[in-house]
Amino acid sequence: EGNYIITITIPIQPIMEPLPKEVNFPSRPKYVERVQHRKVRLVSNHYRVDLNKTQPHIYQYGIKLILDSDNSEVDEQNRFLIMDILRSIRKDLESTFGKGYWPSGKMLWALKDVPKQSTFKAKVKGDAYIVMIDKKKNVSLSKEALNDSDIAAQVRQYVNVAIKTFFRNQKYKEWGRNAKFYDVTNPINLTAVNVPLEVFTGFKTSCEVYQNNTLKVLVDFSSRIVRTDSVLDYLYKYGERPSDLQHAAVEIIGRSVVAYYGNFRMWRIDDIDFSKGPNYTFTDSDGQKKSIAQYYKKKYNV
Repeated sequence: EGNYIITITIPIQPIMEPLPKEVNFPSRPKYVERVQHRKVRLVSNHYRVDLNKTQPHIYQYGIKLILDSDNSEVDEQNRFLIMDILRSIRKDLESTFGKGYWPSGKMLWALKDVPKQSTFKAKVKGDAYIVMIDKKKNVSLSKEALNDSDIAAQVRQYVNVAIKTFFRNQKYKEWGRNAKFYDVTNPINLTAVNVPLEVFTGFKTSCEVYQNNTLKVLVDFSSRIVRTDSVLDYLYKYGERPSDLQHAAVEIIGRSVVAYYGNFRMWRIDDIDFSKGPNYTFTDSDGQKKSIAQYYKKKYNV
């Protein structure tokens, strides 16, 4: 029942054993002639691409799209509208550039050399457009040319555009800009801890120039797991009163979401402004005022 004083001494510097002056690593095993060696067949998910057997060059073209009603140029960010316009004149493009052409934004790759400017008329959702395509450059496909890093980058871009076109024709969607393609028409549905989820399966691809100027494409399996309820659904689960929405916002801020339009890009929610709606106007990078609804209609066609 008396009073006690307990003293604990904590060393300021950790106690460490002195390091040895020399470090001896294990030696490499010696070669033994009596050991019988055998060949092992290895399979890789890298696939060699031969481009110049029948085609010595590829050709890059620039695309300009003009809205006929007001002579304004279509924004490069409006990728869905650009795709719809080019899709509407596909037969004309095939007749001019051959079937081996691949558009990417406002650029077009083709196996056919068309030195003069080509002009087409297109009509999408009642609007008339003028499409002008000009040749920009020739890109050599020889292995020697791949020594040049600039040419190698252009060839990789050409192959990546061809891969994107292939997956797009197979109804796959590219999520983000990291060459990941998923079958969004056939998700796997499951529930975990009362949270509805969808699993999307697909592929990740990349194109690189390897040893001996060899062009190879990597194809790998990839998957995505996402919730099926939207952010708006999640908010309304808490109620529609302002206090309920504010409470829900605390749970959502900091989370990542997938935009089911454009390139299915991933976004992180930093804040929610409940005072603004679709008709809220702002000034864009070109100095033009537009509403949020107009912005999404023009850029993503939603």
